[in-house]
Order: sequence, then C-alpha cells, then structure tokens
Amino acid sequence: MKFAKFFVLFLVAFSFVGTATTPANAEEKGFLTREKLTGDWWGGRTYLSDHGIDIGLRLSEYGQKVTSGGRDTNGEWGGTMDYRVNVDTNKLLNTWKGFSVSMHARTRWGQDVNADAGNLVIQNTGLMMPAPGDYHHTDVTGLIASQYLPFFGGRLANVTVGVLDVVDTVNGFFPNLGYGQEGFWNINSTVTALPWFGAVRGLSLYGAVAVTVNQEFKMPESGFLVTGTENVSTEWGSVSDSFDDGAWFAAFHRFIYKIDDKPGYFMVFGGWQAQDDPDRKATFLMGGTVGPDDPQFAQYHLFANVETFGLMKSRPHDRMGVSGWKNWLSDNYMDLVSPVADLQDLWGFELYYNYEVTPWSHLTADLQLVENEWEDDDFAVIPGVRLVIDF
Repeated sequence: MKFAKFFVLFLVAFSFVGTATTPANAEEKGFLTREKLTGDWWGGRTYLSDHGIDIGLRLSEYGQKVTSGGRDTNGEWGGTMDYRVNVDTNKLLNTWKGFSVSMHARTRWGQDVNADAGNLVIQNTGLMMPAPGDYHHTDVTGLIASQYLPFFGGRLANVTVGVLDVVDTVNGFFPNLGYGQEGFWNINSTVTALPWFGAVRGLSLYGAVAVTVNQEFKMPESGFLVTGTENVSTEWGSVSDSFDDGAWFAAFHRFIYKIDDKPGYFMVFGGWQAQDDPDRKATFLMGGTVGPDDPQFAQYHLFANVETFGLMKSRPHDRMGVSGWKNWLSDNYMDLVSPVADLQDLWGFELYYNYEVTPWSHLTADLQLVENEWEDDDFAVIPGVRLVIDF
C-alpha cells in the first residue's frame, strides 16, 4: 500500500442561529401545501417513521448549455431519481439505542455538459453520481451503519462505516450543499473539492467517519474521515482492493462559541437571520484546500459564497446565492499533460435563484461563467435550469 495522502483543509465560519418552535400539524395538508407530492400515504409514512423506517424519494431534472466558449457549444438534459432509506433498529427491532442503517441509491439518465465546459469545471454536482457523462443505470452509492455513543463533556460521538457516498458525507458537515439539488450547481462553489479528486477515483468509497456532536448546537464539532481510493458505486469490489493504492484522510474541528447568546463557529461561516422567522437568513462561507503536488489535479483551491434564504418576506422559502472560486493546478499534472496541450489555472463565478413552486417542488435558474483548464479555450457561459420534486 502506498503512503496515504494528507490534506490541509481550512474553512472559516461564523453563524447566528435562532430558536423557534413549530407546532405539529396533525392533519394531512392539501396537495399544494404538503411537504411531499405523495403526502403521508394515508398515514403510512408517519407509521413507518414511528416504527423506525424513513423513506425519501426525490426526482431531479437538469437542463444546461454551454452557449459560448468552453470546449464546445452544446446543450444537454439529464436527471436522477434518489431513493433513501434509513432504518432506526431501536424503533424497529428494539435493539440498542443509537444504531441505524442507511441506504442511498440513484437512477441516473441523460447527459451532462462536463466535456463541453471543461473536464475539471464540474459544473453540475447533481449529475456526478453514480457516474458522469452519458450514464443510464441505477446504483447504490451509499450503504452505511451508524452508531451514536456517549462522549465526554456532554457530547455524543458518532461512528459510521460502510460504503460512503462522499457527497452525502460532506453534506452532513455542510447541509447547504444539498447534493447539488437545492443550492449551487458547481461543486467548486461550495466545497474545496478539486484537490481531493486526484487522490481518489470516484465519490463512492469504502471507509469510516467518526465525529463528536455538540448536543447544545446539534452539529458535528470534531471528526476525521478515512476511505479507500477506488470508486465502488458502479462495481462493488472487495474492501482490501479499495485500499490497494492507499488511503485518504481528512479531519476537521469547529470552534463553537456564542455572541449575544447566539451560537457561532469558526471554520468560516457567517450571516444574518430574521428575528421572526429562523428559516429566513443569509450566510457567508469561504474556504480552501492545500494538497500535495502529486497526483492531484489541483494543488490549491479557494472559494467564497453568499447565500440568502427567504430574502423577500413574501417568498420565505426561496433561496439564492452567488459564488466565486479558483483552482490552481498542480505543476506535476500540468507537466504530465504538456506534451498534448497547455493547461492553465481555472476559475469561475456562479449565480442561482431557487424558486419554491410548492413545498414539494422547486425550480432553479443558474448561470455560470467559467475559465476552464485548457489554455486555448475561450471563457465559457453556462446557463441552466433545474426542477426538483420530492415524492
């Protein structure tokens, strides 16, 4: 086994979080006001949840086009269907508390414009899994077992093992990511991703995550992640094979504090929140990654974004954001490709608006302006539209 690759990840965060109590709604809501298109299944969804089985079904459709610049001007349409099942074995089988098993599967169809925009642009997170390009299959991208344990200082610890969907794992630390289905489309806009991708081949990996959870603030506080480097979403191999070419490690810590009795944390994340509605807020997130020069595509990455949730009081569940990012390619990668083509550092901007049609359907317009990794390519303009329906 080769030596594992180490990364230094820095994020700074500052957030003001309020508290609110939402009364339970005992009656089934109407078709246009319910949270899911199919409702409560005549009480069946609530019954299953009360007995430890939670089911999530989400349809996402994406239309995106490179209108100018990039590798080629072209438009494509693609989509996914996400199937999520979480089983709380204590509720279902009366086993020990805190143990659960979760599965995430996806059906993917259609095509993306990644080859047209630039191979390292990654302009659509939602179509990355199970595999990018012209892919039409159903695959399990995550299958994990998770256990909560008491930890010192009034905290909880959580240990998760299995096949990790890495986007799900990152989403656990930064829920605003939304798997590319709710906020920004481009993964570079929200996570310092590209320096990681040279160390792993795929985003569905055997591995484990251990975190401490601050119960007062209900968020992960410290943790580490270790995975193999071979993708297993489309072809499951043995665990040992996954680690043949090394392992990937990452770690983090949040410094949590209070200002005016409102919690914040230093990682960087900050914002504003409406006093009368905790769902209306604005956030600021910036961060970066420093990685080794070999074999990563990019050695350094920086990004910053601003998002608003319910900016207009009349539209409390709409969401919008603007982001800028840059990736500095590693010298070794540029030297490797130099006999074929000249490369350059890549950067971009993204602007989106997510409009709530109903609580179970959201329509998003997105615009990305990108300078890709190919020195001879022109600046790319990439508009897109996304429709998400929760069943």
